[in-house]
Amino acid sequence: MVALYAILMLVGAVSSSVKLFLLARLLTKSDFGEYSYINSIVMYAAPFVTFGLIEGMSRRFPILLGEGRTTDAYRLRNEAFRAAAVMAALLTLTALIVSGVLQNVLSRPLFFVTVLIAGEIWAYNAFLWGVRDLRSHLRTTSYAAVMCGKGIAEVAVIFYLAPRYGYVGVLLSEIVVWSAAAILVFTKAMRDVSFREGSIRSVVPLILEGAALSLAGILANTARLCDRLILGAFLPKSDYADYAFHLLVISAGAVAANVLNQYFWPRALHLYGSSGSDPTVVDRYLRRLTFGLTALGLAAAPFVPFAFRFATTHFFPSYHVDTILLLFLYGAAVFDVANFYPYFLLTVGKTDWFIGIHLGGAAILALGTAAVVFLKANLVFVGALALITRLLILGATAIATHKLVARHVSLQVDEPLFE
Repeated sequence: MVALYAILMLVGAVSSSVKLFLLARLLTKSDFGEYSYINSIVMYAAPFVTFGLIEGMSRRFPILLGEGRTTDAYRLRNEAFRAAAVMAALLTLTALIVSGVLQNVLSRPLFFVTVLIAGEIWAYNAFLWGVRDLRSHLRTTSYAAVMCGKGIAEVAVIFYLAPRYGYVGVLLSEIVVWSAAAILVFTKAMRDVSFREGSIRSVVPLILEGAALSLAGILANTARLCDRLILGAFLPKSDYADYAFHLLVISAGAVAANVLNQYFWPRALHLYGSSGSDPTVVDRYLRRLTFGLTALGLAAAPFVPFAFRFATTHFFPSYHVDTILLLFLYGAAVFDVANFYPYFLLTVGKTDWFIGIHLGGAAILALGTAAVVFLKANLVFVGALALITRLLILGATAIATHKLVARHVSLQVDEPLFE
């Protein structure tokens, strides 16, 4: 089953990467810049809509299953479903009203863009609920099959939609594909689903936990995406498209990180629950992954510029490849993929440490990128900052993990390290 999971996830990952390269090929540079910018906003804003309930469930649900408390796990999940739907609807309505008012004031098509972004976020979050449930049950082959089908479906419609409707057609196709996949998972794969169980009040503790995890996720995304958000806001979209094209190597890395995260982190959570909340077991598990993936990523580094330049010359002649920028961004992608130390902090409940480390990383990258824009310096400096930020996060999370495990061992206690 592991081999089947790997094959399905590989096909899904390749499909997602191919999709990005096809968009760079089929869309105009301006449309590709618009799509990349809106996609970054969607990924950045999605946790806000559910007030972190998805993130809270992603941690709490598999721990409860690992402890054998299946009934409690399903009840909590169903309560969270209902609360998330209500809060998301209220936030979406508020956003549409505000954008409609601002559109009249600023004379810009804000309402239409808000509708697109809201549709993307709704579809993405619905899809995320479904696949996170599969992941929490360690049904990784089913999860991989859904991801594979989604990736193939997205690529299949691009050839028709991208040349005719530009980035708007691509965004609409994503909404349809994500929604269809979510409906399939909810109706065919999820167990004991009920939208009538519980109330918003009953999930307040989960909201608080999820809010902290969402803030952690937002800061982690900020540490990865703030260079794109700043450059996309201040550079002409055609200029930003050149940087976004180099970011395809990071996007491919993000796909790989997602593949590995969906397989290994739920197992770490189950392991934490079934071991009586022993952090040393989780540390050994995730540390081996970090070392192994880092070695593999660095070993492939010499081949990346040649492969990327070959693809650009033959398929993307309107883009120019900067080898130094590409290598910096590839290094950032490697440490995005390989660093599993942050997941240790989230597993044992040290979300505040995770937040502090990623807040520092996001501040460094944001301030550095803003300085590059202000000084009109070469974008290679932004690539260097992206790599430096990842290395700092890796070092800080590794040190934090070592200190927490050493404290647990020195105390020699059996109860959980953190509540």
